[in-house]
Amino acid sequence: MPSLLIYAATALVTYIGYVQLHALFQTVVRKGPPVAANSWWAYLSGKSVSGSVLLEEFYEKYSKNNEPFMAGGHYVLPPSVFAAIRKVPDSIANSTPANEDGLVLEPFLGHDNTDIIHLVRTTLTRSVDAMIAPLQDEIHTSLSAFLPPGPPTLLPGDEEWYPLTVHPSTLTAIGRITTRILVGSKYTTLPAWTDTLAGFANGIIIQSILLKNLWRPLVPWIAPLFNTTRRVAKLRALILPDVRELLANPPTPGTYPDGEPTVLPMMVNYVLSRPGYAEAKESEVLTGVIGRLLDFSFAAVDTTTITLTHCIHDLVSHPPSLYASPILEQARAVLAANDGVWTTQALSALPLLDSFIKESQRLHPIGQLLSQRKVLDPKGLMLMPSEGFEGAKPVYLPYGAVTQMPLVGVHMDGGFYEDAREFRGFRFAEDKVARSQPSDRFMSFGHGKHACPGRHLALVVVKLFLLEFLERFEFKEVERPKDWQLGFMFNAVPDMKTNVWIRPRREEEVEVEA
Repeated sequence: MPSLLIYAATALVTYIGYVQLHALFQTVVRKGPPVAANSWWAYLSGKSVSGSVLLEEFYEKYSKNNEPFMAGGHYVLPPSVFAAIRKVPDSIANSTPANEDGLVLEPFLGHDNTDIIHLVRTTLTRSVDAMIAPLQDEIHTSLSAFLPPGPPTLLPGDEEWYPLTVHPSTLTAIGRITTRILVGSKYTTLPAWTDTLAGFANGIIIQSILLKNLWRPLVPWIAPLFNTTRRVAKLRALILPDVRELLANPPTPGTYPDGEPTVLPMMVNYVLSRPGYAEAKESEVLTGVIGRLLDFSFAAVDTTTITLTHCIHDLVSHPPSLYASPILEQARAVLAANDGVWTTQALSALPLLDSFIKESQRLHPIGQLLSQRKVLDPKGLMLMPSEGFEGAKPVYLPYGAVTQMPLVGVHMDGGFYEDAREFRGFRFAEDKVARSQPSDRFMSFGHGKHACPGRHLALVVVKLFLLEFLERFEFKEVERPKDWQLGFMFNAVPDMKTNVWIRPRREEEVEVEA
């Protein structure tokens, strides 16, 4: 134990020293923007604050004065140049190399796994309506596991409730649901696949961050030692027979071997259409398919799980009469008007649910900095301020700089949102703008052309999941589980251990088919 404490203290002192020296070098030697970091004195006096507090403070001090600042080694852009960065071509500033710098995924997924945006925006988006029925089926099955085996717990007042730890239960459910979308129903009942996929999605972030901090020549030697590498190999082996079958008999685009739209046949056709794959060896095609499937699952499982966990936490921390009942009443009316069938058009006619999800995302986004881009032009990049920002100066970004958007500052800006720190579930109910549409005031899905391409499908999953949850369960109002603030890091994750309380809905009403 003493050696562990010494190690921890040494690691903390080393980190503090690195942060302070980096901040000094950035502001004094390079004459760069100020760095969002706790001071030596703040650490030593126990007055250091979390990353979110730092970001809000620096947003108020610098962003609102049209000046950039640094956080985590990235340039955080002020609103005066939001429009300018949207117009920059990908050849000059791009999100893909920025993401690879932030999360070293290549050793696990391959070198060309990040080109699926076009497939997601086109083929997959056009298939969402056909996916709703299998999604409903899988959500129904997944939510059955939310009630643990055994008798309920008797709480004060002689009420019987079942404990639910939302995040792990939702992670398992979203792993199954994503599996159904990716590779079909037969894999959802295969624990070797679903458990491995959930573990992959949950663990790759930490292991990628570890690789990021290594000397790059060591990465090929260290990555094979991580369990993410073993998980990828296991998933690859499990799916190999189906990929071989699809390669031997490529499906006609728009058709599916089992009649149910899944990503796997889309992905095989897509990979075969990419340069260099038509005549490639089977092993190379397999790597291309698996890398892209896992990149999709990584993007889908973790982010959707976090979003749903926050939404459920926000539901159970308010009286049912305030949000749950009005949402459910509106959903039942819309479903009845659509002959009991959910479609993307019907799901878009739920302003109360849309608003609730958006407000939850506003206060609890998946990241407090988002929409990063890396400057690829050796000459650097000059961003000119937009009209209306008096006194704003151009922002120069050197070659290799990575930019971020100050999401947490914008979402907490009292000039944009009245009582910005207060949860108002129906704040956006009267908005005419599409609920998934990113803007300069709402960035939970990113910003500009690099916004999340799968947000339309993600929202369908979230809506269907929440509607089924509300139809099947009652909940006991509790204090909202607090998000975990990971110290110096610029993110917040939902509480993963605190129980909330649910039980089967007792009222005698017609259930929503979800």
